[in-house]
Amino acid sequence: MSMAIFSKVERITVTKNCNRKSMPYYKLPAMTNCLKINSGTFPVSFYFALVWYGTVSFSQYHNLEMLDITGNHITKLNGEDLRALVVRLCEAEFRCLNLPLSAVTAGGHQNEADGGLDVRVELPNDSPDLDFIPKGITGFQVKQQDMPAKAIDAEMRPEGKLRSSIRELGSKHGSYVIISGLGSTADFALKNRKIAMQTAISDLPQNASPTLDFYDRDRLASWVREYPGVTIWLRERIGEPLAGWLPYGNMGIRRFR
Repeated sequence: MSMAIFSKVERITVTKNCNRKSMPYYKLPAMTNCLKINSGTFPVSFYFALVWYGTVSFSQYHNLEMLDITGNHITKLNGEDLRALVVRLCEAEFRCLNLPLSAVTAGGHQNEADGGLDVRVELPNDSPDLDFIPKGITGFQVKQQDMPAKAIDAEMRPEGKLRSSIRELGSKHGSYVIISGLGSTADFALKNRKIAMQTAISDLPQNASPTLDFYDRDRLASWVREYPGVTIWLRERIGEPLAGWLPYGNMGIRRFR
């Protein structure tokens, strides 16, 4: 393994369990779940070695362009891998916050009927530190294709009837998120999609309506960039692994397989 690849950053702060209020450690804890780059110069292999111990999350990438993921990378995933990506992202966010991974569930085969939800998270209580997972109870519908307003209505209201899974999320004050692996929406288009989602649940009482959101490929890429372990997995799945470097063989990625 080559140790010659370096990334110039300002200084490094390590925190346990992604607790942003923790004081910085100047020694690496035995089990490090989160890494925040603030300053210093470290070999890239050092960062990836931490993936073995748990999810590694970077607050800034600085010169780590080789870890950068864009919406174009997301479009190269097939439907099954796209759903697997969302599962891994939910698990990574929970692991980083020391929340139970057992709260993350996914349906069967990608092409099987899923009741309108591909990935679901269900915590007994909301966590104020959740980021891309809007609520402690959230359902993700993952679609490889673009999802304009007409497709959103058809997805949420097949045969003109609101899916029972969405009604259930509303009754539990949860959230419902549609993810599109091919869609790339500017602000105006994003608002139109959210309006379409809101219209689809217009027959629900206001106090029994889920929180709604729509993630296009670029927002999904932003989520991926928080977790280099997931970045490595994604690059392998689309046939673009990091060239010329492997962290201790498969050690740096095997937890995510």
